[in-house]
Amino acid sequence: MPADVTATAQTRPIASGVAGVVELVGAHCSLHISTWPTHLLDSAGNNLALPVDATVTTVNPALNQRTDVELAVGSVGWGFTWRGSWCGPKAVSVVIALDANQSQPASGSADQIIAPLTGPAPPCQGHSAAVLIPGVPGGPTDATLTPPPEWAGLRATLTLPATTDGQTLRSAVVQLQNTTGVPIVMSPCADYALDIDNVTAGGSALQGGGGALPCPQSAQVVPAHGTIRYDLGAQSYDEGDPGGGANPGSTVTARFAIAGIPTARATAIVK
Repeated sequence: MPADVTATAQTRPIASGVAGVVELVGAHCSLHISTWPTHLLDSAGNNLALPVDATVTTVNPALNQRTDVELAVGSVGWGFTWRGSWCGPKAVSVVIALDANQSQPASGSADQIIAPLTGPAPPCQGHSAAVLIPGVPGGPTDATLTPPPEWAGLRATLTLPATTDGQTLRSAVVQLQNTTGVPIVMSPCADYALDIDNVTAGGSALQGGGGALPCPQSAQVVPAHGTIRYDLGAQSYDEGDPGGGANPGSTVTARFAIAGIPTARATAIVK
């Protein structure tokens, strides 16, 4: 029931509008929610005239693999993006629908959670032409925003040292190439996943990792047909067991992923 859930929501400016997150905490209950923030309300409780673009909800952020876990625990954040120009009423709350209870008739407000919303709206550029883009659920450290559509024009290249000592890659560098004729803004700052596969005496091993790209205070822009470079630093993949480490002569494979961008792959040989 909505009374069992504490909900708040907040937005922050990004290059294309604002990014938001709804935080939901259940009182000793799992969250029976399978759909995204459905709409925004003004101070009178009316729906804003804001279309919802749900076409990107199938693209899950790279580090957010098990969205069902946090919902089952009963503590989750759910992302959304409000893009474009908005000159209409102020949004004061976000609506998330609870899953319908098939054993009881629908009861209006009893089937939805209304989260108070703070933070800015997209700036007004003379007319309202904004869209609400729902994200995905996740825990406190998970990415919950789907990638901006423009990121589909990016391609990633991962570069590793030619050789490794079997425990640590000395460096990992990612280059994002803009394949379009229009500049692409890296906003919000992207989360990435970096998985490293290697072969040890006990079999194969996988080291999963990642985090947020090293973004400066101001959003970086990938020029039209240009590139941008991120230094991810040294990457350890040793399991830490006695005699551990990858076998000499074997190949270590790393895979780099950002939601909305094809996965990049690179290898190194163990000395």
